[in-house]
Amino acid sequence: MTNIVPVPPLRLSSRFPTNADRPSGQWNNVVVEWGETTRTMSSDLHAVAQNVLNNATAANERAAAAQAAQGVATTEANRATAQADAAMGYRNTAGVHATTATTQAGIATTKAGEAAASAAQANSSKIATQQIADNAQTQTTAAVQQATTQAVRAETAAASIEDGPITSLTVNSGVKTGAVTLALSDMGDQATDAQMQSGALVTPLLMSPANVRAAVLANSRIQRVARTSNTQLQAADSGKLIDITSGTFTQTFAAVATLGNGWWCYLQNSGTGDITIPSSDGRNNWIMYPGEVRLFQCDGTTLRSVVVKGFYRVFTTSGTFIKPPGYAAFEGLLWGGGCSGSGGALIVSPGGPCERFFISFADLSESTSVVIGAGGLGITGPAAGNPGGVSSFGDISTCRVVWNTWPRWELAPGSSVQTYDGRPQTSGLNVAGGLAGGSGGLAGGLGTKTLHGGRGGDGRTAAGVDAQNGQAPGGAGGNTETPGTSSGAGARGELRLWGII
Repeated sequence: MTNIVPVPPLRLSSRFPTNADRPSGQWNNVVVEWGETTRTMSSDLHAVAQNVLNNATAANERAAAAQAAQGVATTEANRATAQADAAMGYRNTAGVHATTATTQAGIATTKAGEAAASAAQANSSKIATQQIADNAQTQTTAAVQQATTQAVRAETAAASIEDGPITSLTVNSGVKTGAVTLALSDMGDQATDAQMQSGALVTPLLMSPANVRAAVLANSRIQRVARTSNTQLQAADSGKLIDITSGTFTQTFAAVATLGNGWWCYLQNSGTGDITIPSSDGRNNWIMYPGEVRLFQCDGTTLRSVVVKGFYRVFTTSGTFIKPPGYAAFEGLLWGGGCSGSGGALIVSPGGPCERFFISFADLSESTSVVIGAGGLGITGPAAGNPGGVSSFGDISTCRVVWNTWPRWELAPGSSVQTYDGRPQTSGLNVAGGLAGGSGGLAGGLGTKTLHGGRGGDGRTAAGVDAQNGQAPGGAGGNTETPGTSSGAGARGELRLWGII
């Protein structure tokens, strides 16, 4: 006769991943560990079900022994077997079946005693099997409690099969014959993407491989949101790329307590405007200039940022530069205004000088004045052209043009030129590869085009085409030798500034 054996051990799955695992980089590792341990737990559950099957079979054999002892018709034997099923909670008590079997068989008192003894033995089997089920339920977690209960009930119900041992079960849909099968779907519903990402489930659910893969991919994607005006960044914007494609405005954020610990997003200024950040990195009202990309992160109490891509800002008019946080240094090119063309003299007017500079983050003030020099105005008389205005960035200034018998450049009063080689850049005068603005052309001649500066204006032609203005930045105007006609005006200066990470 088959023995009743204790329930085998059940190995539980590891913890389910939570949002706290994302910033530490442990999300995928915890998911993989959870999946592996869940597979092991499913195998142990199958062993538990087989154990219950064995114990139910033992109960069936004891009921059959009662049938043999009675020595009555098949009907009484089936009823005795039903007494064993009742011991599992799905049939009447063994005592009722034993009494019914005795009454219907009409057998002697000895047979009735044997049947009663068999019923008592079956009742003991019921108690032992129930204890096994209770122990199994205690060892399982809430995640598999419902599945375990269903499996035990199905196996117990199968004890009423009259031909051969139990061979299969279907949870919550009765008893069937065939191969033993316990599908994962019989033990719990599959979790959705949102449930897996939140890490908090109320009912016991299982994650299929497809859903695990979908959750990992959903968590690794970055959604781009284009904007042209301020929309306050909220907790729901975490993980997004906010791309500001145009406009000059203040980009606001929800309170750091609302954003919460672990919130982050990318903010990109792909337009040409200046975007003011109200408060982050220990600074107030600083500016994200064009081209800049930052990663903003909140820990629930402080908002910080990291520069991913530096800015590039062009100043064509005077203004103020607000130093943004997160940079190692700043570099730039500063042009002064170009001279106007001369009149009635064979003098080439020089373009605006250019200073290339490099300033460390610590050496630059939080707010720095930008002055863009104007180009020299054209003249009509026989004289040297008007010099262009001096441009400056803080204490960095361009040279100024001083006329004698020939134009030359001198440092502007009080300027402190900071360049890589410690001296001003050479004049754009006939230097095609230089930085300064191109020099103006003589009467009938062409203006010079330098590598980075603006082209100088052409001189007035013999055919009567007026002298041309210089082109920005810093191009000089063309000359004229025709009385009463104006020389070309010089072009304005310019500041091109970029950050170094």
